[in-house]
Amino acid sequence: MYCVLQLLADPIIHIAITIAFLSVRVSIIPAPLVWLFDKVMFVSEPLWQLLEALGVVFFIMEISQEAADHMDDQPGLAKVRFSD
Repeated sequence: MYCVLQLLADPIIHIAITIAFLSVRVSIIPAPLVWLFDKVMFVSEPLWQLLEALGVVFFIMEISQEAADHMDDQPGLAKVRFSD
């Protein structure tokens, strides 16, 4: 009887140890580095937002310039009719 209980308990113990090991929070990166990275990202966020906004503006300007050049090449496509 003892042998059967030991065979049944072995996998359960291994599963319990695995779950306990996975639930322990272990960090390889030291806490001061995490804190420093957080502060650097917080301080540099306005710069990243500015760069993103400028990228969108330049992209829209480039597409608009291409559309304007295309309209100059083919003036028939750019006709706008106004109704009175």
